[in-house]
Amino acid sequence: MWLRPVADCRRSLRRVSLWAPPSPWTRKKSKVGSIIVGRRLSSSTAADDTRLPLSVHNLGLDNPVLVSTSTLTSIRQLPEMESAWSDLIFSSSATSQSTLDQLQRARDVFAGFAKGGAKHVAVCALLAECQQQLARYEDVLESLEALQELGNSSSSSIQLAKAKVLWTRGKFEPAHELCEDLLLQADSSSALLTASAMNGKALSLLLSASSKEEENDTVIPPEVLDLFRDAVSLLEKDSLVLPQTASMANWGVAEAHNKKSNNAAQTKWTEALQKLTQQSTASQLLLLLQANLHANLAWDMITKDDRTLSQDDIAKASEHASLAIRAHDDSHQKQSQESLCRILTVLATCYHRAGSAVTAEGLFQSATTTTSSMAPLLLLQRHAAYQQYSQLCDQWDKRHGDALRYQQQADDIVDQQLPEAWRAAGIIRQSLLYSSLWFWTPADFFKV
Repeated sequence: MWLRPVADCRRSLRRVSLWAPPSPWTRKKSKVGSIIVGRRLSSSTAADDTRLPLSVHNLGLDNPVLVSTSTLTSIRQLPEMESAWSDLIFSSSATSQSTLDQLQRARDVFAGFAKGGAKHVAVCALLAECQQQLARYEDVLESLEALQELGNSSSSSIQLAKAKVLWTRGKFEPAHELCEDLLLQADSSSALLTASAMNGKALSLLLSASSKEEENDTVIPPEVLDLFRDAVSLLEKDSLVLPQTASMANWGVAEAHNKKSNNAAQTKWTEALQKLTQQSTASQLLLLLQANLHANLAWDMITKDDRTLSQDDIAKASEHASLAIRAHDDSHQKQSQESLCRILTVLATCYHRAGSAVTAEGLFQSATTTTSSMAPLLLLQRHAAYQQYSQLCDQWDKRHGDALRYQQQADDIVDQQLPEAWRAAGIIRQSLLYSSLWFWTPADFFKV
């Protein structure tokens, strides 16, 4: 029977955040490392102050058509704009209401000078991005409508952004329709835009099916897998490896949900990792993709039924979890904090299943306090963290009360905070895997 950790140990474990303790399961020879990682990549930490930091929530509106470098330089001459931009780029904390207020003032100033001009359009685009980071989704849609009314040469970017906002709000059918419309209009020369619309359509269909799912129904429309397959093939032809692996990560989640395929999810994620390690240089985005894929592999292995979970499964999952936290830390990226709760939850679950309860609790405590965002993907991360923490306490002597409390916190996220469509059993049952989904846009890959 496990013993309750002493207070001093609990205090020290609360500090666990970016640096993981040694793997809960060590082996003389790392099969995972030799096959998948091969080497530890290094990356530059220099910040690009002409584009928004990487984020799974970005709408892609900071693209060069809407926000050119010269226009950005010009609008930053306004004190409110310079302050807001500094907050967006360099602040160690999340985007704040004050940043939003400054952008709204800047929008009004430039509208007074030349409504619909390049400077006004650029500020409107950045305002929508800020609203998205703050989960003000109704406001984002209003800003996107205003951008469309101004008229510009980046209508496809705005339509894709609108689809992403609708998807985030749980409006999966309208998001699917917008992506379908984009595919009908797509220029055959723009592989990245076409693949992005395919990825968005596949995610919309996946979530739409999952949101209608009964408790034991695991049917995923074949079109979902076909769309991911087509997107990956299209990107492969143009040697666009990073968006290709991002789509493969999503594809693996659909395969994991399907359950009818034999290890198809692990195969897809492993293929994606191999493509990443063949790259000659490591960018922040590459490292974050690596972290995401390793976390998914670890989770798929460690959450097997106790009757089928072997010591080798625990060992392999633990290695993947350790590699995930390493890649996460190496990225040196402000927005990588978005995935920290998920990775810590995976690592903590590995310690739990390996019998290291004290270390697992410290990691769970850190995981549940990494973010307070109301974005659905981050809410799913916290749900998984509280749920797994509850399971740990339930197996601990005299911790049944804590187990009930953490399970209640997980339930409250579902009942009170998630958009209704995201509360379905098909999503909540795999909340940690679903939290890894990425509705990416072409602009996400201008930042590498």
